Amino acid sequence: MAELLTEGKYAAAKQAAGFFRDIFGQDSFFLEIQDQGLELEHRIHPDLFRLEQETDIPLVATNDSHYLCEDDARAHDVLVCVQTGKTLQDPNRLKFHGNQFFVKSAEEMGRVFKDGPQLLSRTLGIAERCNVQIGKVKNPFPHFEVPTGFSLDSYFERITREGFATRLAALRELESKGLLKKPVSDYEQRLNREIADKLIEEAKRDLQSWPLGKFVGIANGKVVVVSHDLDEIACQLEQAEQDPSNTFIVEPG
Repeated sequence: MAELLTEGKYAAAKQAAGFFRDIFGQDSFFLEIQDQGLELEHRIHPDLFRLEQETDIPLVATNDSHYLCEDDARAHDVLVCVQTGKTLQDPNRLKFHGNQFFVKSAEEMGRVFKDGPQLLSRTLGIAERCNVQIGKVKNPFPHFEVPTGFSLDSYFERITREGFATRLAALRELESKGLLKKPVSDYEQRLNREIADKLIEEAKRDLQSWPLGKFVGIANGKVVVVSHDLDEIACQLEQAEQDPSNTFIVEPG
């Protein structure tokens, strides 16, 4: 509905609201109002209150929360740039305007909607209707069966070395043309080091999944990734390698 209202299509928004109310039921469908200080939000607020009055659909207040605290806005801005491959100086990048996209307390929400306390009481009412228990999953990753005679570690090493061997001919050809950044022997040594790396061993035991899972940095996982033919990840590693501090972290639970 908000999208239709921003386009000036009030009649269409009213029709859509009635459509969803009939599907979900009068007591299970609500209109949402937000205020992160954006001009676009303020522009449609009058239409939202009008819609509530004309459709008898309750209006509830929420906050678009993308980070925990207000002070996290700058870090979130940087994170969005990392995720989208942009820089902070890019004028056309995805950007959250303002610093109000955080998890607000009841007091903070009360200040935002001081003229509409009923909006917040309805939000609380919805929360009280929920009965959800989210238990921590001990190991959310699937268990991979390996061929008879192999452990997960030994099979990981075998397919890694086989994958690297299939690339040796191409690597040697590049080396002969002077197009390889380092000698092939350096990559062979690095592969041995990565396979033996205790961080990778720990990840294999903990996750029983992709053997680079739990805590793999640029400096100790790239050749293994390439050997497993994970091209997209390898490409990201290549782009990030200029900064050795870059690290991929995948924490279970």
